[in-house]
Amino acid sequence: MEENEPFLQKLGKNPVDKCLDLNNCRLTTADVREPGQLLLRLQNLEVLDLSINRNIDGSLNSIAQGLKSTLNLKVLKLHSCGLSQKSVKLLDAAFRYLCEQRTLDLSCNKERSGGFEDSPGLATLKHLGGLNLHQCSLTADDMVSLSRYRRAEGGLLEPWHVFANLANLRSSVIQTGHLARLRKLDLSYNDSICDAEWTIFCQNLWLLKELTELDISLQPSAFWECGQWFRHLLCAVTKLPEITEIGMKRWVLPASQEEELESFDQDHRSSIHFDHGGFQ
Repeated sequence: MEENEPFLQKLGKNPVDKCLDLNNCRLTTADVREPGQLLLRLQNLEVLDLSINRNIDGSLNSIAQGLKSTLNLKVLKLHSCGLSQKSVKLLDAAFRYLCEQRTLDLSCNKERSGGFEDSPGLATLKHLGGLNLHQCSLTADDMVSLSRYRRAEGGLLEPWHVFANLANLRSSVIQTGHLARLRKLDLSYNDSICDAEWTIFCQNLWLLKELTELDISLQPSAFWECGQWFRHLLCAVTKLPEITEIGMKRWVLPASQEEELESFDQDHRSSIHFDHGGFQ
């Protein structure tokens, strides 16, 4: 075995079970020169963790091509990999091949802001139960794309291209089966979303019927007052039978919304825990 042979190629010549964990391996550009070739050999792979390897962004095209052959993949982790908007779109094209995907972690990739705009692949992950977009600098269009998809004629998927006109929001993620099994959704530390976009998101949240945990907490340095979207959040929660935890750290409830929350608790005798920044 040649000493200068890339790390991933060396690893690919050895037996690999269903899990490939390369978390924080300090992979170099040379190491990830042809990662797609390795994935082609691992067609039974179920868990792939490439987190905390910030040099892999330039090889995302090869990785995305390789992912198309890992049809049994259930867990994909790319936490803190320096993913760009372009690389996320490359990944999105591979998502439609990952029919068994259960967990997707793209957290702490600030550079990928805007990567979900007009990217329909995520909606094909029908078995997705955990989606982590913590600290990803989500844009308003990202939020719209994440919350609204429909099935076009001929069975193809495409994003819903309505944006401002809420009256046009007719189809649902649940009715078409997309993201229907999502149980944990982490959107925390995305402080660039305005009140209007939080409203759109909350109005569509009730479609995720199996959701158990939602986190929309702000960054530690931020303390913001909840907007009118909080009322839509409460309305959505009444239609989510499984939800028990809503992380809203550093969102502050004004007196009027405090009363709404107290009334909600009394009316529904809910066991839902709202972890927020307090009242003012």
